[in-house]
Amino acid sequence: MNTFDKCDLNVTLLDDQGQPGMLVFIPSNTSLINDKQTNRAELFKVPSGTGTWTVEYGGEECPESAVKAWDLPTRLSYEVQSGQIHYIYIGMMGAYIAQADPQKPLGGTGEFSMA
Repeated sequence: MNTFDKCDLNVTLLDDQGQPGMLVFIPSNTSLINDKQTNRAELFKVPSGTGTWTVEYGGEECPESAVKAWDLPTRLSYEVQSGQIHYIYIGMMGAYIAQADPQKPLGGTGEFSMA
């Protein structure tokens, strides 16, 4: 989840040896989507254990000087568990990981909860 107004992200999942794997471009104010109807598959599939990503920032809101001044993360490592859906938030306050609840609600738009 990229919450910057004018800052795009390049996020790379590293493999077990720390080498670059899947790279995803995340434009400002967007999230990655998997949609079977439009054949869109952007989400990372991460094996259980520690997942490590690198983050590169680009755009007028986040020049290199701002990335350093705000102490924005350029490398993230989080413990992920098998069978669960996690999401990573990246914004001006830094980054964190949380778990999504895939249970569909009975009303509303039918989207699941981002706890």
